[in-house]
Amino acid sequence: MNRSFDPGNKYSIPYFWGTLGIIYNDKYVKPGAIQHWNDLWSRRYRGDIMLIDSARDIMGMSLVSLGKSMNTTDQPPSR
Repeated sequence: MNRSFDPGNKYSIPYFWGTLGIIYNDKYVKPGAIQHWNDLWSRRYRGDIMLIDSARDIMGMSLVSLGKSMNTTDQPPSR
């Protein structure tokens, strides 16, 4: 942001803003085997998953896999 070619960000926007998906190597995972965030929690992939280093994205992914809105303002239940 605020690069020399566009001070003040008048003409630029972040390229990957809001983009998150599941990427896998089809050499190791059958194409189409993973179709939902919940598929990542399968025992089959235990120890073989890497996640993006972004608390915001992981929180959104977790909420979706629990059937919740990514925009929720509800507090989680206390344990």
